[in-house]
Amino acid sequence: MLPPPGRGARPRGNLVYLEAENWCTFSPNLIGCWQNNSVANNALDRLVYENPDTLEYEPWLAKSFSVSKDGLTYTFELRSDVKFSDGTPLTADVVKQNLVYRDQGDSAKGIPRKAGWPEGATYTADDATNTVTVKLKEPYAPFLSLVANFASGILAPKFFTLTADQQADPSNWIGTGPFHVTQYVANEKLVLTRTKGYAWAPRSSYVKNQGEAYLDTVTELSVPEDAVRLGTLESGQADVLRYVQPSEESRLASKGYQVLAFRTPSFSPSWYFQLTAPYVDDIRVRRAILHAIDRQKIVDQLYSSSWNASTGLFNKVARGYTDQSKLIAYEPDTSDKLLDEAGWTSRNADGYRTKDGKELTISTYVDVYDHTAKAKYQAVQQQLKQIGVHLDVKQVDYSTYPTAITDPSVGLIRGGGSNNEPGLALAQNVWADVFKLDGSDKKLVELTTAETQATTDAARTKALDALQDYVVEQAYYVPILEDTQTFVAQSYVHGVVSSRALPSFASAWLSK
Repeated sequence: MLPPPGRGARPRGNLVYLEAENWCTFSPNLIGCWQNNSVANNALDRLVYENPDTLEYEPWLAKSFSVSKDGLTYTFELRSDVKFSDGTPLTADVVKQNLVYRDQGDSAKGIPRKAGWPEGATYTADDATNTVTVKLKEPYAPFLSLVANFASGILAPKFFTLTADQQADPSNWIGTGPFHVTQYVANEKLVLTRTKGYAWAPRSSYVKNQGEAYLDTVTELSVPEDAVRLGTLESGQADVLRYVQPSEESRLASKGYQVLAFRTPSFSPSWYFQLTAPYVDDIRVRRAILHAIDRQKIVDQLYSSSWNASTGLFNKVARGYTDQSKLIAYEPDTSDKLLDEAGWTSRNADGYRTKDGKELTISTYVDVYDHTAKAKYQAVQQQLKQIGVHLDVKQVDYSTYPTAITDPSVGLIRGGGSNNEPGLALAQNVWADVFKLDGSDKKLVELTTAETQATTDAARTKALDALQDYVVEQAYYVPILEDTQTFVAQSYVHGVVSSRALPSFASAWLSK
């Protein structure tokens, strides 16, 4: 491995990065797609940094921060040397404006508040001491994770004068990051350009480059087709790509390409049940499906050493992970017993269970956001057939999928996500009633409240363990695999690191 360039070294050209998915909206309060978070991660700095190795919160734009014992007051003391890409200095008033924007949105422009942000907080800026104070109405344990979230980057005052459409164009972002977006063509191209004078990276053991980015630019191209993306890399027209089929990994590695596998510290990609769908309102049916899936067999047959079977709702590297292997164990005999108890004792000519003349069929749609999904769904379909459950796997295109899965008759939907706080992601799913419980599970709500309002780490860990176990015991979720983001890079690419499985380019450089 070559040593990185020294501080002040001449930047080394342009890196071409092939993104596997089209970008979604870049309106800051609505950013949710992984590929959009990736852009924000390189262009927008946050008040607080979450160290990917330790999961500890560390200073960033805030040179120090504190939380009161009652969990209600957060105080951020800001750095005094930070400037936005347009030269505007970072001040306490600007930070307050950003936090209020996350809290309230901009109703006059039709911009909603940021999902998951606590309501009713008060924000105070003191430019004399360069501090911002946030006072919550009630404790909210995930608040620091929200402040550290990729989509919570601090923006310059001029940004907030723009229209809603202009704010959704990342080339209009005015941030403090090591790069800023200088060109954006929806579903085609996005260019990140080095920010001159950048000198306020997190003073963290994980961050190797404390100064300006080494690259002049990063050109991101949206190339959703796997074969086209791979062909472009192998022809030498690109430097890094995101997503390669697991079957290609060993071949590429043998040819000298770097295969980078970044484990996402978040939710395991899981299926969740909509209890409005036929038959899955019966917990015995849900538990039968949970125990009928041989996760390790799926990994062994379809994936590579870069991938792991789920051992719980969260990935092992995630904040709040607890080992739930026993609760989700592969036990087909248990599945058969549960379905017998539920009255599904007969089988038709196709081998599927029936009751009162109806076949035990559960519908789902292939996840369009997972390039490995089709084969995985087919593998699960075959495993469920062994216990007599017909998994009806449907497929629609990228644009149709978000609407298709809102059909209340769809029994299983792929969930998960890239939220850097899986405990918050789980709570948000409960609040959004993704299971379609309509408030009927009071214990689920109580456990969620206990988790999000805990005021100590120990109390939150205990509450989050209880919430995770309850969700799995009720078989609301069916974990499958741990989420892994795979990248392939040319041999001359160095310093592309994982920032919670998002690529960070500030330390990247090319030796060609």
